[in-house]
Amino acid sequence: MIFFTDEGPHPFFATRLGVLSEYLFLALTGAFSALMFPAADWSLLAWIAQLPLILLCRTCSAAGAFFRGLTWGYFWSVCSFFWLREIAFPIPFVLSVVLALFPAGWALCFRFLWRNLAYSPGDRLKGFEHCAGKLPFETAWNGIFFISGNAACWCVLEWLRGWIMTGLPWNYLATSQWRNLPLIQICEYTGVFGVSFLIALINLGLGLALISLRRLRRIRSYRRPYPLGAAFLLLLACYVLGLHLMRENRLRDEAVRYVNIGLIQPDLSQRRNAGYAEAKEALEVCLKLSEELLERDAKVRNLVPVGDAPNRKLDLIVWPETAVPYAYRGGADLSQSYRDGIAALLRKYGVPFLVGSIDFQIPGTSPEEYEVYNAALLITEPGGAVKDFFYKCHRVPFGEYVPFGNEFPELNEMIGMGRNLSPGLRCNPLKALPGVRIGVSICYESVFPFLSRGHAVNGANLLLTLANDAWYPTSWESDQHFANGLFRALELRLPQLRSGNSNYSTLVSPRGELIDTISLDRPERNAKVFRVPVPVNPVPTFYARYGNLFIAFCGILLFCVLAAAFVNWKLYRTAQADAEVNRRIQEGERL
Repeated sequence: MIFFTDEGPHPFFATRLGVLSEYLFLALTGAFSALMFPAADWSLLAWIAQLPLILLCRTCSAAGAFFRGLTWGYFWSVCSFFWLREIAFPIPFVLSVVLALFPAGWALCFRFLWRNLAYSPGDRLKGFEHCAGKLPFETAWNGIFFISGNAACWCVLEWLRGWIMTGLPWNYLATSQWRNLPLIQICEYTGVFGVSFLIALINLGLGLALISLRRLRRIRSYRRPYPLGAAFLLLLACYVLGLHLMRENRLRDEAVRYVNIGLIQPDLSQRRNAGYAEAKEALEVCLKLSEELLERDAKVRNLVPVGDAPNRKLDLIVWPETAVPYAYRGGADLSQSYRDGIAALLRKYGVPFLVGSIDFQIPGTSPEEYEVYNAALLITEPGGAVKDFFYKCHRVPFGEYVPFGNEFPELNEMIGMGRNLSPGLRCNPLKALPGVRIGVSICYESVFPFLSRGHAVNGANLLLTLANDAWYPTSWESDQHFANGLFRALELRLPQLRSGNSNYSTLVSPRGELIDTISLDRPERNAKVFRVPVPVNPVPTFYARYGNLFIAFCGILLFCVLAAAFVNWKLYRTAQADAEVNRRIQEGERL
């Protein structure tokens, strides 16, 4: 195997040690790049994370580019998703094989574009030595076109990762910048992918600048890094726009109504298969925390707000996802105790509940044929009857159902977790209070932009996430879950309330700011009232109206860049074939 640089065959990389060292470098940098995400939050790493791929994949073979990208992507994925070990230790190592295919595909595309756009077909015909005496990309516009197309390719692959095989839109490049508030304001137009585009663009601009610097010793000429300058100008423009959007979207009292919502954070261990004693304990903890919150509220019930004094009356109590591992409307004795407990609090205090629970529907005539759902139940009647409900639409693969399990029942036995929940079919906001329409996401759903957008399109003016991260008690999963879901508030410019089982029970503003919390990175059993600003008449954002139009733009841009590269490839191959024919003719004439 011979590794070709822009200056011809490199003797070191022709050795096995050279190849091994290169793959080892990619593995280490891929693993290290995972620190850009929560809870490490070394966000600056994102702006240089792709440089190893850019510098090492441009001139090797197609197979070499693919396997280099696969190596970087595999170790990046293992470290980013290592928290999955708490379900089963092999999961992150197996899943990362699939996730690594996306960086591998990007490396392959980058290599193709570099080979066919960096130099003209005529220059390529003159060989490596000739190209080594020239800077890549004859004009600045060609370089800008190249880095833009590759950044678009990265975003398209991220989007595909969010859809293929039910999708995993978790830890995109943009997630690393969740604390960089001015930068991420553009999400109301581009969705989360606009931030990923900027990060990839800066990486590519830096890569081109470093390649040009490396040529100094050979050609004694340095072209100004216009592609990098253009990338920084776009970054600066988006940052300035973000500062303007932050001013425009600050909370104004005349445009919102405040409601007081109590969040119950029971800090319970994972007990999906709980027995009676564990389920009873969970119910008692949630009821006790609720009653304590209601008792504190009762002490201020008779205080009448005067002037601008805020109304502190409690309006709603929220429990996290399936806090009690028995169905609220089930037939078990504990389910009856569940209903009786909430009904008693409703009669005494008159405050409605919104709880996460398992629920059932009987679609046919036989009671033995029923469907099970992960649900959010709105309970407002004194007798504890359910007024409205939302069923989780996007189930967790292998946790809440087995893909293709209905077609191949053997899969359920081999890799299932003992249940197959049915999916909800609509994004229906819950009218919990007058003028308050709550768009609910249940746990994993909060990382899927299209679901929250569906709620917003259907009239939601408050986003609510019911989460239970007790599956991962000792990892960074809850930190990453919160950061990935926070972007929904920015995309739709709606406040986001999050009810967590152990931590990250929070209130996020439409600007992505953390307004209030029970606890963040530490588990805590507690309950708290959040004063939530709900927009009275929210104006739909560009993203709410048009969805992933930015991804359509990226797809068009990528198609144009690939088309240009294909034309150059075709011209080069044709000229190469003609040159070979002429060479043979000349050899024949000499003979």
